[in-house]
Amino acid sequence: MQQRGIEFVPASGNPYPTLARLFPPGRPNVSYIAENGALIIHRGQVLSRFDVDAPSVHHVIGLVRQSSPGDDVGLIICHPDTAYVERRDSAFLTGACRFMGKQKGLRLGVPPSQRLFLCAPGGA
Repeated sequence: MQQRGIEFVPASGNPYPTLARLFPPGRPNVSYIAENGALIIHRGQVLSRFDVDAPSVHHVIGLVRQSSPGDDVGLIICHPDTAYVERRDSAFLTGACRFMGKQKGLRLGVPPSQRLFLCAPGGA
């Protein structure tokens, strides 16, 4: 492919750390399209990044916090190299680590903005 000028670019709804773990940069020209196009990385540099505005993030955080305990939902707020979560139970963290990868680990708490993922550990 490279001889024909074709570059393989992993594209997915998954976060960048997950793609980087699944498709390690073995070549200098590796690029990634992560988080459904919200983050594009080319040769290790962020080429494009779409962040959700802070009021929208806080609105979604409020909705998740108001959900019923039986709803079994949690929020993952993604950054290019890590993610923030509030839930600490093992079922949620196991799912979040599988989804995010373990390169930088998950941080507890919520940053002021970024990309959002709503996670339902029970598959709902």
